[in-house]
Amino acid sequence: MNLCTNAWQALEGGVGCISVVLDAALIGDGVTPRAGLMPPGRYAHVQVSDDGTGMGAAVQAHVFEPFFTTKPVGRGTGLGLAVVHGIVTAHGGAITMNSTPGRGSTFDVYLPLLDAPVDTMTIDPVAPQVSVAGQGQHVIYVDDDEVMLVMVQHLLQRLGYRVSGFADPQAALTAIREQPRAFDLVVTDFNMPGLSGLQLAAALAALRVDLPIILSSGYVTEDMRTQAMRLGVRGVLHKENTLDELGKLVGRVLTRN
Repeated sequence: MNLCTNAWQALEGGVGCISVVLDAALIGDGVTPRAGLMPPGRYAHVQVSDDGTGMGAAVQAHVFEPFFTTKPVGRGTGLGLAVVHGIVTAHGGAITMNSTPGRGSTFDVYLPLLDAPVDTMTIDPVAPQVSVAGQGQHVIYVDDDEVMLVMVQHLLQRLGYRVSGFADPQAALTAIREQPRAFDLVVTDFNMPGLSGLQLAAALAALRVDLPIILSSGYVTEDMRTQAMRLGVRGVLHKENTLDELGKLVGRVLTRN
């Protein structure tokens, strides 16, 4: 989804072609694909390409870095490709790109294929539990970045929570004002139009002081932490660590609540 969103945003005026291709790739001993050195084996190869604006070498050198973006203010967080890179590498895969200014970009993702059906696989009993499983608690997630909104909703749902997502903090505030006891936790981005995450936390504290709140931000300062603590915010999350840490933090806050 992140790759396709970036491809669409690269099209001038939204006009152009986006291609998504899936095929199999066999990586043998001593073979180094364009994605870099990978163990030999069978891989799923996902390719997303567009004929949009493309990127020069200087931009390509930084595209997978968190918060690097060439988009205007308010149109992107710079997390999309960093999230893609994190997901791919976490699954033992690799990603590469090829882009030419004015001619578009192509991203190639390689993910290792399983050798056995999923239902025959077992989990290592000594592997650490990375997140506390939810028990149907109702979580509100607020973020004006639609990619992050959808991604975090799916993340929390897989962990066993009910999730209501809002791109507009005012709409989230209205929903909680109408049913203040219907929600168990609020996770909100800090930098949003209309209301910041801290302003939303202040408004929620006036409605229901015992409603736990987690604040997410791409740039966490000591002043922000101090203000969050004064408002009763239970946790502050570095946004680039969302995939790795949000599930654990949500579980910890709800357990203490």
